[in-house]
Amino acid sequence: MAISDDHAFQERIWEELGSRARREDILAALTHAQVAASDPRAIFVGADAYRQGGGAILQDLFDEAAGISDAELLRRLASAKLEGIAAGLQGEGLEMGRGDAALRP
Repeated sequence: MAISDDHAFQERIWEELGSRARREDILAALTHAQVAASDPRAIFVGADAYRQGGGAILQDLFDEAAGISDAELLRRLASAKLEGIAAGLQGEGLEMGRGDAALRP
């Protein structure tokens, strides 16, 4: 269960799910607060910008799927990028409504 560094959290998940839990159930429980790297917000922000903002991308050794560890940071970065795009458009004389970075996947 190396997808989380929090050993107490790992133990709690193990105790809640029991020894007969499927791998998929354990991973889902350990990563419930993460955002998939394939999420539209993660693609919009980009991995490099997310890392530069202080975020970590978690990778499972046995799976190609990656996860964004800080959903709130991702939301802020996406909002800032949307606001930058809107400001650029307004500078060109175009009006734009306010974007919502809380996109649903």
